Amino acid sequence: MSFVSIIASDQWASVVSDNHLVDMNKQGKIVVRPGSKPSALRISDSQIICCTGSASALREIRENFLFRDEAYKISQDQWDWLTTRIRRIPHQVQDVLLAVVDHSQKMTCQMISNQPGDTWHRLYPEGERLAALYMAGRGVDEYQIRQISAECSRLIRKSGKNSVEQVSSAQKTLNKFAGDLDHTIGARTFLLHV
Repeated sequence: MSFVSIIASDQWASVVSDNHLVDMNKQGKIVVRPGSKPSALRISDSQIICCTGSASALREIRENFLFRDEAYKISQDQWDWLTTRIRRIPHQVQDVLLAVVDHSQKMTCQMISNQPGDTWHRLYPEGERLAALYMAGRGVDEYQIRQISAECSRLIRKSGKNSVEQVSSAQKTLNKFAGDLDHTIGARTFLLHV
């Protein structure tokens, strides 16, 4: 299963993704796709989209949000399309999570799931307080997400939080911690910054 951690200050955001993409096969089973690719893509110099739980959704998002230098002004129709796209996978079958990190103006991290009725959750870093999102599949329950969050806080206290390099170093170690909780999380990591 994919695992993505997003940590943002008001000046930068660090996105660390493992290397596993998953999808539903023709028989309706969830399988890890061959190869090693991140669950995140840069759509502009100041924006990143992350999607876990559906490699086909990530591919369609990549096709509809081609990279460009200037930031996207994501319209309501585009937000609706993103929501509809991830909900094509029934929640009973697989968790699909989608996040948009946007630093084109004020740093914003937004996330939604394919759960029926879920709405976009928005986080903003405030002063010294970092914003954090963790995206994982059903192999990681709510208790384990709290463990991941606590471990991330511990690692950031140890490494520092004054630069994106310090935080991304903590996130790479965090990926190993998450992999111990869910053995389907890939060991190789990819890093994106805005």
